[in-house]
Amino acid sequence: MKKALGIYGPETEGIKEKFNILKILFGSQYTTKFINSNLPLPSQIELLKDLSVIIAMPSTFPNELAEKCKNLKLIQVFSAGTDNIDIQYLAKHGIQIANNFGQNAVTVAEHTIGLMISVSRNFHAQITETFSGNWQSNVRGKLQNSELFGKKIGIIGFGEIGQKVAQRLQGWECELSYNDILKIPEEIKEKFNIQEKSKEDIFLNSDIITLHVPLTAMTIKLAGEKELNMMKKSSILINASRGPVVDEKALYKILKNRKIMGAGLDVLEDEPNIHENHPLLSLKNVFITPHLAALSSEAGDRTDKFMVNNVKRFLDGDIPLSIIN
Repeated sequence: MKKALGIYGPETEGIKEKFNILKILFGSQYTTKFINSNLPLPSQIELLKDLSVIIAMPSTFPNELAEKCKNLKLIQVFSAGTDNIDIQYLAKHGIQIANNFGQNAVTVAEHTIGLMISVSRNFHAQITETFSGNWQSNVRGKLQNSELFGKKIGIIGFGEIGQKVAQRLQGWECELSYNDILKIPEEIKEKFNIQEKSKEDIFLNSDIITLHVPLTAMTIKLAGEKELNMMKKSSILINASRGPVVDEKALYKILKNRKIMGAGLDVLEDEPNIHENHPLLSLKNVFITPHLAALSSEAGDRTDKFMVNNVKRFLDGDIPLSIIN
């Protein structure tokens, strides 16, 4: 008898394409079933009733299904973040959650450094001036540019992504510090030539602060009004984690009043429906990308392979990797 699994998500072109890719990767010895998350709940329950594992894309699963799916034991999600899924509730119903095990860490780290350079070199204003056709030397002289070389960079959240950022900054000869709630082994600190500092020290003394924490009750508004007001006037804030980690109203005031040099953001609080009149979009000292830091063809391939192999481990009776609850 073939081992069965489900791909759970809305029936969009992108998800259907991903379903076909995963089905090929699983091979003929596994039965791969698609469950359309937009179907009525009774229909979803019927499709899910015999399955012990699903891959959820996007990374969400309604609580009302959990109590009805008695056989479901594992949900493998596509993303590293799991803030859109109630992991505690699912755990109470015997359902474990596995994330993507940092398969997009390199991609996010590269994007993070891209944001650092974009804000330091004032690309937002440079692009505007380029398309205006105004290349006069007096205009170029007014555009503030700053090197990454030798800067004090504070990394808040020193997991897979934070460490990849530190690794890639070695060539810039930066002075690196980090803050994390977890204890980091000494060999990791030595490898990246990085020092542990308090969160307050990082906000007070860093030239660039970059945030790489999951969204939890502890990290909401981690960079709040108090912390942002600690920053130096020449400093930069980078956020490629989750929007609510930063107090956007406080950040807007700080940036508008030029109390810091600028910010590079891949995430906002109210995404994906960002209105064109969003206050941060009106500022010249903020560089915003549309939550694409984790997306690259290479990261997608790595994630697909990891998810397939992890689900196979589970179906073959082994302990799955990257269980977060």
